[in-house]
Amino acid sequence: MDREILLWSQGFGLADIETSRPARESTVYHLFSGTKIFTAAAVLRLVENGALDLDAETTSYLPDLPQLDGIKLRELLGHSSGLKDTLRGFMAVYFPGEDPPTTAQALKGYKLQSGGGPGGKAQYRNVNYAILGELVSRVSGLAYPDYVRQHILAPLASEADFEAVGKRTEEMATGYIGRWDPTRLMLRLVMPTVSRRLYREQTKGLVALNDYNLATQAIGGLVDKI
Repeated sequence: MDREILLWSQGFGLADIETSRPARESTVYHLFSGTKIFTAAAVLRLVENGALDLDAETTSYLPDLPQLDGIKLRELLGHSSGLKDTLRGFMAVYFPGEDPPTTAQALKGYKLQSGGGPGGKAQYRNVNYAILGELVSRVSGLAYPDYVRQHILAPLASEADFEAVGKRTEEMATGYIGRWDPTRLMLRLVMPTVSRRLYREQTKGLVALNDYNLATQAIGGLVDKI
């Protein structure tokens, strides 16, 4: 079989508005919720190896979390767990010089409250994949990022990684949020200390973001070239 050959790659627009740094094919971006695909793949790899059962209750693997009683793994994967999201959980970040939280530490930011019984209609919630990240770590015996690197990214020869903070800075695209974006206003109210460290100067109706990464890596921690 012939090897696949890259025929064309190009960046468009700006990677940084203030300096007019152009986006190139080597520019690195946060994948955010695209990470959930890799988390799901990690769970299914463990299912394939017999370490997990999709129809088992989550508490059979995480007995210290009785709030998850009655919720099956496939309901977490399909966003039908009935759990509510927690603003402090999925908006938590860490900065250069800080160690990334473990999946267990990140999960403590979520209240794990039910918004309805499991098995109902799908409702997209980050908390589902925060739990799956801890599940991958607990069952595999590896830190979640290490399991994904070894068993998902390496076989794909992917350059994606969880090391945006403090690394490849010259290739990272600057993140922005709208000046009046509701998410920005909520973060200022709920997590003022994080807000002060995260937001930078305003430019053209946008607010630049300092270098950071999501604390809950399993919901959106990967960075890669697009």
